Order: sequence, then structure tokens, then C-alpha cells
Amino acid sequence: MFFFSTGQVPTADDFLPVARYKQVDETAPVSSATVQDDDELVIPGVVPGRYALLAWIAYSSASSTPDIRHDFFAPAGTTMERTTFAQGTGASATSGSIHTETAVNPGTDVLRGTLAGNTLSMLIVGGMTVSTAGTVGFRWGQGTSDSNSVTVRAGSWLWLARLA
Repeated sequence: MFFFSTGQVPTADDFLPVARYKQVDETAPVSSATVQDDDELVIPGVVPGRYALLAWIAYSSASSTPDIRHDFFAPAGTTMERTTFAQGTGASATSGSIHTETAVNPGTDVLRGTLAGNTLSMLIVGGMTVSTAGTVGFRWGQGTSDSNSVTVRAGSWLWLARLA
């Protein structure tokens, strides 16, 4: 569903959500808890407006220690509200309680758990207001500096739809 102001004439671009699909696994540097921009989950050319944001991220590690820290980058002045649904830190099974954490604005990291030798996933739902045109993307890295890497898996995706 799209919302338009009275008298606004929508164009074809108003109805096109944009998605990015991760084609290959990407591994973060080891022994570093610094987040990095994802190589593929990046959407350039985002114009000012209000957007719905949705992402599904599959990730893994050989160890439960590093966890995964994630965030988004966006043009200066962007405001964002998002909630992550995923297993918390210290995960001990591939099933169990789902933890939610709400973060605001790009630059606010969220920490989720990893489970040795297993692929887990997170669902991120939110909205954002972009005031300056630019690029929006996912960023991530180890939650705790560790010699075991964290990998974001192929098949993960990022989706944006302009609402106003």
C-alpha cells in the first residue's frame, strides 16, 4: 500500500521497492569488533522520503564467541527506527527464545548471538526518513574480537520501499 498527498501525482518509481540479494558469503576480519560495510547489501541512489526497511540476514561462525554486531549506514541526517528479531548472545541451540532489540538511527550497533558451526538468521524491520539523497546499506562485524570469523551468508537480503 502506498500513501500519497492530496494532489500528488505518483510516478512509476513511487511503486518500485528496491531489494539487494547477497550472491556470495562474506567473512568479516578476525580479531576485530569493528563493523564493516557489506559488499552487496547496499542500495545507492536513495532519494529523500520516508521508507519501510526489511532485511533477512543469515550468518554463521565456527564459534559461539564472536557473536555478530550489526548496523546500517545512510546519508547524513537520516533518522531510523528498527527492531531486530534473533537469538541473543550466548545462544546454545538453533531453536529457542527470540530476543528483540530496538535501535534508532544509523550508527547504533545491535549485538546478536552466534552458535558454533550453525547458521542462524535475523529479521530486521523498521522505517527511516532520508533527508539527503545517498546510499543505504547493511554493516556488520564480530561482536567480540575473536580468532573465529563471522560470515554473512549468500541468500541474505535488504529491501526498501518508499512510503512518502
